[in-house]
Amino acid sequence: AALKFSPKDVLTFHKHTWLSSRCVWISLACALVLAIIIAVAFALSEAEPGSMPPIRVAGKIHFQCEKEYVDVYEGEKSVQWVVNVTAASSHPKLVWYGPNCTVLQEHDGPTRLQVYTSPTGTLTKLKLYNISVKDRGLYRLQARSGEEEDWAYFTLNVKGKNPLDRQHVVVCYVAEWAHTRRDLGMFSVDNIEPTLCTHLVYAFANLSITRNAIESRSPDYDLEENNGTGAYRKMTSLKAKHPHLKVLLAMGGWAEKMDKNYSEVVESPSRRRDLVSSISEFL
Repeated sequence: AALKFSPKDVLTFHKHTWLSSRCVWISLACALVLAIIIAVAFALSEAEPGSMPPIRVAGKIHFQCEKEYVDVYEGEKSVQWVVNVTAASSHPKLVWYGPNCTVLQEHDGPTRLQVYTSPTGTLTKLKLYNISVKDRGLYRLQARSGEEEDWAYFTLNVKGKNPLDRQHVVVCYVAEWAHTRRDLGMFSVDNIEPTLCTHLVYAFANLSITRNAIESRSPDYDLEENNGTGAYRKMTSLKAKHPHLKVLLAMGGWAEKMDKNYSEVVESPSRRRDLVSSISEFL
């Protein structure tokens, strides 16, 4: 007997057929994605060192460096990273990589590059000379100790030519008491724009005529001790990202009677020695 389908049966059949086709396509798509993931993982595992950005591997190797990010203008004389490395098992083997993932070695150009590693592998230094925009990028330090491996990362951002003409001196005078002003008159060391200056002068430190020594005028603001603001440290730390800066500390001020007090201290050789020693230690 001939089979007869009602319009409802035909609609149901098409619905199930469409759902089955959709499931098939979804399954194929998932299989394709899985295959791509497996292929990429295999390629990464077989890649040669330096052919790709290194991946940090958890280990027992530790790096210590004052600055990981350096921001300079093109034409700077030099930039360097000094890194202390400690490993739990043995002396680590250290290798520097440049932005293009190539190994950096001394013979790559002694006038442009210096690589130093101590015999024990506990200290290494990378120094670049005559900085250009081509030096911009991510630098990597690889450390291997036994089966342990780890990486440290350092970024060099090279901007265009410094807008300041280095043949001229632009001195920026920073008054300590400016942070106590109200409203728009308030100015602190956090508001300094270091790219506008070649020299920063912080005013003032005091002269103690009883101790023949230099001292902070406002310890709560100048120093870091006792939860102080640490204005001195903030000023000098600007050199990390702006190596062209010269940071100076002015001593005295009109309220300190420096003409009389300073003359009194420096007229004696022993008091002069005390003052020089104090300034050297203070800075």
